[in-house]
Amino acid sequence: MTHRAGLRQLHDVQPPDYDEGGYYTYFYSVTGYADEMGLLFPALKGSAIGVFVQRGHAYRRAEVEFLSRLFPSLRRLHVAHRRQLFHALATNHSRLDSSGVAIVEPSGRIAYANDSLRAVPRHEDATIEAVRCHAASGIASVSTRIGLATVTKLDCFPLAPSAWIVVFGAGSHHTDDLDGALMSFGKGLLSRREHQICCLAFSGLGNAHIADVLGISEGTVKNLRKRLYFKMDVTCERELFALFLAHLRAGNMTQDLPAVFP
Repeated sequence: MTHRAGLRQLHDVQPPDYDEGGYYTYFYSVTGYADEMGLLFPALKGSAIGVFVQRGHAYRRAEVEFLSRLFPSLRRLHVAHRRQLFHALATNHSRLDSSGVAIVEPSGRIAYANDSLRAVPRHEDATIEAVRCHAASGIASVSTRIGLATVTKLDCFPLAPSAWIVVFGAGSHHTDDLDGALMSFGKGLLSRREHQICCLAFSGLGNAHIADVLGISEGTVKNLRKRLYFKMDVTCERELFALFLAHLRAGNMTQDLPAVFP
């Protein structure tokens, strides 16, 4: 069946050989159904939510025309309801204060962004950047061009299966001590991009993979690595990681981080 939104009658979706063997003819004769009308409303990932109305006699042309005129209004109600569900999910999220919130489909399309986030220039790029860094590193807290973000998989939300919720804003990002230590490591010294490279490197990614995740050249990654090594007064990744372990053991984690890295 087509996933496009709209009104569909039974004969609209029947392939030429759909009743080969007579199964459907027998089925409808036993159940008493003679016709079926499907109302398909847009959902995520190109799918649709269907409402199917079956009856014992065929739909008349006048009834089909009436439903066709009514469907656009029903679709708008459905879209408004879906938006309300997303808003409820965002505002009830355990880590959310008054921050920007987005819900991102597995395809990378932003399915929802609240008013706070939409008011920020280039919020789309920052949201996708946060999801890509999280997917590559597994780190929940990610620094982006517009601020710190927490990325969480939406495995228990049926309207957006396998999607992510991205929450921007200070004071809501520490999921555990390790994430907190990563986000505060190098604060005041490293730029946002240098900090991203540091976190991705700690996750085991090489220069080529980091370049792919961040959408920059491998040469740029190498230059940024050299600069962050200089700032942190180390000569290699092993020394940088040892410095991070000392930072973690010292519990040197700030709870109120700046909105944007310098």
